[in-house]
Amino acid sequence: KDDRAAKWSPNGEVIAWSSDVRITTININGNNRKTLGYGRYPSWSPGSDFLIYSFANSDYTKEVLWRINIDGSNNSQITF
Repeated sequence: KDDRAAKWSPNGEVIAWSSDVRITTININGNNRKTLGYGRYPSWSPGSDFLIYSFANSDYTKEVLWRINIDGSNNSQITF
């Protein structure tokens, strides 16, 4: 397993990290582990409600930034 780039949420309730090139979150009590999708190097929003992360663009020609809510919804590319 390749786990890296762990980040605490600003509210201190959740940890996000990249696990085998997938953005993963877990509550600090060890419950509610979620895999949100492919990506690396997650970074929290100030309100702890979404993550910015790096992954390939739609045709896999370069790394770009993506935004995803911590419930896995509204995944969208934000750089092109």
